[in-house]
Amino acid sequence: MCQLLAGSGPGLESAVKNHMKVSATIELIWQLACREAIAAEFKEVEPEHFLMALLKFTETALPDLEQLGAGTEAVGVLSADVSALREELGKRSIDCGALRRELRTILGRGNTPYQGGQMHRTPASRDYFDKAARLAGDSGSDVLMGRHLLLTMLEAPTPSVAQVLANASAGKGQAASPQPLIFLYEHGKDLNRLVGGQKLALDNERLAEAKVMLRVLGQSQRNSIFLVADDLEAVRKTVFTAVRCLAESDIPASLKNRRIIDLSETGGGTTKSKAADDLLERLLNDAAKVSDIILFLPPAGSRSQKVPGWTETLKAMAAHGKVQFVARLPSEMRNIVEEDQDWKKVAQVISLARHKISEIPSEL
Repeated sequence: MCQLLAGSGPGLESAVKNHMKVSATIELIWQLACREAIAAEFKEVEPEHFLMALLKFTETALPDLEQLGAGTEAVGVLSADVSALREELGKRSIDCGALRRELRTILGRGNTPYQGGQMHRTPASRDYFDKAARLAGDSGSDVLMGRHLLLTMLEAPTPSVAQVLANASAGKGQAASPQPLIFLYEHGKDLNRLVGGQKLALDNERLAEAKVMLRVLGQSQRNSIFLVADDLEAVRKTVFTAVRCLAESDIPASLKNRRIIDLSETGGGTTKSKAADDLLERLLNDAAKVSDIILFLPPAGSRSQKVPGWTETLKAMAAHGKVQFVARLPSEMRNIVEEDQDWKKVAQVISLARHKISEIPSEL
């Protein structure tokens, strides 16, 4: 266990939303997470590194806490937070050591050896801290504790965390963990996370259309979208460009903390079978339990199946504000959707030009 240094996390409180106070636990977790990232040669500190740090901290014995070089008051806070973390993990029957080792394996290694200097968090990590700060505030605390960060990460896990939690449940013969995002991540991709990891190509040829898309998504009503295009690649480029824009600091407040989950290839990219329909319906039901997410869905129709069964569920959920989505709409389906009064209430239809455009088109 490393020594707890005064002011160990430069600008810790200013790095947490609303300048909330941070506990000694958070300072120590920050150090441990940086060490995890450095050891695995990551350029920045990922959310998984913070979770591994929390799990490692939870295994710390009281005598070890007393040897950290912190004062009596700080040791008392650390001890209380260890107990609270153990209680939360115990409720979920989580084996800290096993989960940490499997998570380290799944996350793998980066390709940026540490050259010295301050380690920074990824946008996804900053997002978790902001949400943890809101959780702390909502619970009446003016201090961000380790428990707040743990709960935030377990309730809205990254794909890697969702995978290890599901594996842990399966290994014990238990049903998969009830967190809805675990199932969503089993079948989709968190595009915000791919942007943070620079795993989406930097292609801005659909930037103008992406900005129109974000303008609609940021509205309070009719904020879902059908992108009319027969070219799947044009749709994907538009959505990916929009996700990159979400990572910028000057986005509208209504889009802050929004995450786009890509389910566009669910069922092999088709919706022809009943199994695919059933899977999409279950995914929609899980998505309705999670806030601040936008679903990138498979095509909402085809020549062989004009209106897939799952779209009726989607329509009802969107009408009640439970789901927000972006979906490709084949050109032959445009009139069907535009003449449907129920769809008009929840979604806007946007046509994508066949070729890239350099400015916002007047038809949008």
